[in-house]
Amino acid sequence: MAPASCRRKSHRVDFDDVQLQADINGLCIDSITIADPTPGSEFLREIFCGNGPVWPSHPIRFLSTTNQLTIHMSTDVTDEATGFSARYSQVKPRKEYLFAVGTDIATIFRFDRFSKKGISLLPLPGSTHPFALTFDPISAYFYYTDIQEKLIARINIKGDIHDILVDDHIGSEY
Repeated sequence: MAPASCRRKSHRVDFDDVQLQADINGLCIDSITIADPTPGSEFLREIFCGNGPVWPSHPIRFLSTTNQLTIHMSTDVTDEATGFSARYSQVKPRKEYLFAVGTDIATIFRFDRFSKKGISLLPLPGSTHPFALTFDPISAYFYYTDIQEKLIARINIKGDIHDILVDDHIGSEY
C-alpha cells in the first residue's frame, strides 16, 4: 500500500453562491471557467456566469478526476455583481453519476455528473411507460413506477434481477 502522501487525490470545489455579471440575453460579461487540464481527463470544461450553471443548482460541486483542477475568473471594469463564494477540499477520487429514466424507450440512462449526453444503462423489462425512478445505494437496486402498466418494480444495478413489487393496478392520479 502506498504511503498517505503518495495516494492519489482529487479536488472538490463547492460554489455556494454565484452572482456574476451577465447581459440581458444571459451572455457572460464576468465568468468563471473550471476545468481539469490533464490530457485525456473525462472532466468537461464548464463556463458559467450570472447565478451559476442552470443545472445543477447550488451548491455547484466540481470534482476533478485527477489531481489537477483549473479555475479561471474573467471580469471587466463595468458594473459590479456580488461575486462568488466557494470552498475547496481534497477528496478521495470518485465519479458521481445521475440516473434518469427514458419514458419513451423504457431504459435507465447514466450521466456523468457534468455530461450533456447519457449512456444507455439498463432496459426495463415489461415496462412501457416508466414514470419515476430512485436508487437505493445499500441494496444497489433501482425502483421505478410505470403509469401505463400500473406497477412498481425494481431492477438491480447489474440488470440481472428484476422484480415487480406491486401490480394491482396502482392509480396514476396524484
